Parts: sequence; C-alpha cells; structure tokens
Amino acid sequence: MADDVETFKKPKKMKKSEIIYAASPVAHDILVSSEKFELNDGEFTMKKAESIGGHKKPGIAFMEDPIVKDTYQGSLRLKKKLLPDNVIKDISNQNHLVAAILRSTGNVISQFGHLRKDRFDIGIDVEIKAAFKDKISIEDMPVVQERIQTFTKFLLNCGHTDDLKVSEKSPLADFMFLQGFNAYRFGRFATQMIYGDNAISSPSTLQRFRAVDVGTMYRVQQKDRIDGKDTKADQDAVRMSSIERLKELTGVSINPENFKQPEYSWGQMINGKVEQYFSDKEMLIYNAFPSTDVEHDGYPVSPLDTVITSVTTHISIETYNRLYFQNGRAAKGMLVVHSDEIDQSIIDHVKQQFNASINDVSNSFRTPIFGVNQLDKVEWVPTQSTSRDGEFQFLYDQVARNIFSAFGVSPDEIAGYNHLSKGTNQQSLTESSSEYKLTASRDRGIRPFIMRMQSWFNDYLFPMIDPELAQLCVIRLEGFDAQTREQENTRLTTSAPLHMTYNELLDEVDKKGVGKSLGGDFPFNEYYNLISDKYSNVGFLIAEMFGLNGAHFDPTLKYRRDAFYIQNLQLLGQYNPAAVKALFASRDNTIELLKELIQEELEEEQEEDGV
Repeated sequence: MADDVETFKKPKKMKKSEIIYAASPVAHDILVSSEKFELNDGEFTMKKAESIGGHKKPGIAFMEDPIVKDTYQGSLRLKKKLLPDNVIKDISNQNHLVAAILRSTGNVISQFGHLRKDRFDIGIDVEIKAAFKDKISIEDMPVVQERIQTFTKFLLNCGHTDDLKVSEKSPLADFMFLQGFNAYRFGRFATQMIYGDNAISSPSTLQRFRAVDVGTMYRVQQKDRIDGKDTKADQDAVRMSSIERLKELTGVSINPENFKQPEYSWGQMINGKVEQYFSDKEMLIYNAFPSTDVEHDGYPVSPLDTVITSVTTHISIETYNRLYFQNGRAAKGMLVVHSDEIDQSIIDHVKQQFNASINDVSNSFRTPIFGVNQLDKVEWVPTQSTSRDGEFQFLYDQVARNIFSAFGVSPDEIAGYNHLSKGTNQQSLTESSSEYKLTASRDRGIRPFIMRMQSWFNDYLFPMIDPELAQLCVIRLEGFDAQTREQENTRLTTSAPLHMTYNELLDEVDKKGVGKSLGGDFPFNEYYNLISDKYSNVGFLIAEMFGLNGAHFDPTLKYRRDAFYIQNLQLLGQYNPAAVKALFASRDNTIELLKELIQEELEEEQEEDGV
C-alpha cells in the first residue's frame, strides 16, 4: 500500500501501463479486477465478446433491400423513400411555423451548454460513477477531480482554443443548439472530430470537435469494386484532391501524410458532387429518430417526413392568404350588366375602371359606382353562396396542430400559438395554469431527446475525447425541471415532517450532514417519535439512532420518556421498592460487554480503511 501511495505522489514518472487517465492507483486496481474492462497497450477498454472463428460475424438479416440498386450514387447510399435533404432545408427556412419549432428546440438544448452552478441551475455535470466513487481514496480524489476539470474545460470549449481566431471558436452552447436544431430538422446530426497531423485516430491528438451540415452526409457502401472501379482508390483520390480546395477556402495547409484512412464510412456530397470522405473516427453521425425499415437504408425518419402533407397544406394556406390581400378581391362573383346599348368596348372600359377601383391595399374599402339609365340594370351575382370562413379557420388551426404533434412540441411553447391548446374559437371563462400541459408535452417530446443526447455524450463523444476517464465518469444533462428556491422550500417543508432526517434534509440542499452522533439520522416524524418514546428505552434509542453503543449499558438511561411509564414506576416503588432497584442495577458483566463492543467497532473501522 505504501508503494502505491508513493507512486501516486509522482504521477509524471509513472508508466502508461501503470496509470489510467484519472491517475489513481485505487481506480486502476478497480478496473484491473473488473470483469468488464481489460488493459490493452496501457489503456482500459471494454472486454469484447468471444466470436467463433476469431473475427466479427455479420448479421444474417437484410437491413436494406437487396433487389433495389437505384439508391446508390457511386459509393454513396442516398435517401430514396424519404424527403431529400435539400427539400427539408427549403421547408425549414421558408415556413415560419417549422422554423419557430426548430429554433425553440435548439434553444432548449443549448441551455445545457454550460457548467451547472447549483441545483437550481440547468446545465452539464461531469460526475464520478457510483460504482467507483466509494472506491477512490481521499488521497486520490484531488487528482481525479483535477482530471475532470481538464476534461470539462475541453468539453465546454468544444476542444482546445489555443491559436484559434474568435470566429473559429465554438462554445458548447452553440454546438448543442446546432445539433438539437439539426436533429429535429434532418432526424440526425453530425460531429466532425478534428485531429492533429501525426496520428488521426489517437485521442491524444484530438484538437476540437464541431457541428457540420449533416444534410450533405451520406452512408458509404462497403464494397471493394463498383462498376468495375476500385472503390477505395477512388475514395482516396477524392480525399487527396480536397486538400487544395480546403486550402483555398480556409487558407490552412493540410499535411497529406497519414491523410488517407483504411476505411471510409461517410461521404459528403454538395450539389450532386462527392467532395469528401470520412472515417468513423473523423465523423460521428447520430440518428435521433432511427428506423429499421429496409426502405430507409439506415437513414432516420425526421418529423418533417411524417407531416409533409400538413406542411405543404400550411404553405398553401399561407400562399392563399398572401394572394388574397395582394389582389384585394374579398368577394367571389360576377358583375352582370343588363343593357341593349352595351358593346365590347364599353365592357372593356368597365372592366378597367372596376379593377382600378378595387385592386391594391389602398383601394380595399372603395365601392365602385356605375351610372346607367332607367332601362338598364347592373347587379352583382355571387358565385360563393355560403360563407366558409369558419371551416377555413378550423383547417388552418388543425394543420398547425398536426405539425406541432409531429415535432412533439406543445403550442404553448411557441409564441402566438397558445390558442391551439384548446378548440378553435373556444375559450373557457376560467382557465387553469398550463403548467401541466407543458410538463406533459416535454415528457413525451423534448425530455426523451435530452436523455438520448446525454447517452450520445457518454457513449460516443466522451470515449473519443478520453476513453479512460469515460470509464470512471459520466456526463449528465441536469436541471431541466429544476425547482426554484421557493418551490424547494415548500416541498421540503411538506416532506421533512413525514419521512426525512436532518442529514437527508441537508443533503437535499447540497450541504454537509452533521453526522449520526449528533442526531443527524433521527427522523422528524412526530408519530414515530411518540411510539419510540412509549415503547423504547432512552439508552436503546441513543445507541441505535446516535451510534453511541455505550448507551446500551448506562443504567441512568434505562427509562422511557412516557408519562404512563413514569407513573407505573412510581406505583411500583411504593409497593415493591426492591423491584425498582433491581431494574436500574448494573450487571456484573457490563464492563466486559462494553469492551467487546468497542473492540468490534475498532475492527470494523480497520476493515473499512483496508488495514
């Protein structure tokens, strides 16, 4: 044990095989003895399941249609049964309702882009896993915490910020806004991992990570030859040719050494031309709404794919309203002129004057006037006999509700649409708070996505940045439903007298407990205290609740805090004083029992300390 402590005090001189990223010998021993991890080249990795034949066995279920071949463009697998990404971009940029929903979702996710300050705040936390938290000694904990702080700084800045221009920096809040925006927009989001020049696949050379346009990313089919061409050679050629184009755009030179990758999983296609290929180490793409349908070729089903009919109807309604006010024709019908003297020239002149008097916004309320003789007649014959304004409003509101439903967002979360939470043209005289509706909407929509986002951080991004620390710690996105101080005080005021102790109460407010010996584990419940006082001796309660086991043998504590018990002793003292003396008399073996109890406590403390 002494050698381990000495090695721990000099972490810079330790070999890589003797230290994990947290620089803790205790945690090192924990991972070595674990059945889930193994040490490979000085790094802890998850143990792989044994496979017959010594290599990975493929699944035998078809994940794509083996007959259809028109879903490929070169070595890229395109989307055929889903909305094209360029169409999704046009809709999200032009339709104000879809754009508002996407921005709202991105803003909610971006709130987790900073370190959580306290229990009332919303943000991100990096915590030690419960399985390892109790195993790390007090001496090791400062080094582990220092390593966590280093990782947290890297995470909040989306990488190292040295030698970067202000325009090149990207805080985590912006990163999470973009990824949340893209997740609900395309059903997936992409993260580029940017490494140094020497070792692209090594976490030690990771410089930063950035959100990229996932609408240009497509899956690469793993085939050696396509149409008689060497697929790998063509992919390498595209990748090498991109060096000059990237230099023209960014002004940064790329070292071609080790620029080629053994295998490519993703390709970037812009305007129908493949511009770049990426490996799994360079591009992390996550499906927020995955699908197992073979027709989708591994691509997710975005919310817009499921509600495209309502979106197009919403766009048509907006276009109709725009043309309605631009043209200025509120009524639909015909102007009928009864006269024997009218000819085509008069009709053309009337048409010109009529159009000039009603068109344009400034003429919206002008009434055309015609002068005719007594034998002639001019009348307006409407072609729309009944008014359908009510039905039109219902259709518009229902289409908007369909769009909100597809995105899992409540209309109360978007400004100007809270009237859609109730029926069209309906309003109750007294309405309750919409807090319940907002909570229910978040539970079904944004909250599951936040949990999947948290899993993505822990399962994908964290191991790419620091694989060793990812085994000891976990990233949490917390505070989405954080209470205010007033709400917390109200809750604790109600809960404490029912089932809490003082230590539990202090733990709820992030304060250190007073310890068991000072009564910190004694419950506040009055009914429990009444029962304890009635049926338990004071010495027994002090020993069990305060951890002072010597109270078991203190004769002065052999009484109960109960009026009937005291009254009974008084009556017993009058009729049988000897019985009362015997009750409070000390036992002959009291000292021996106390010594044995103290010895057992010392042995337990030594076992906990590992001595």
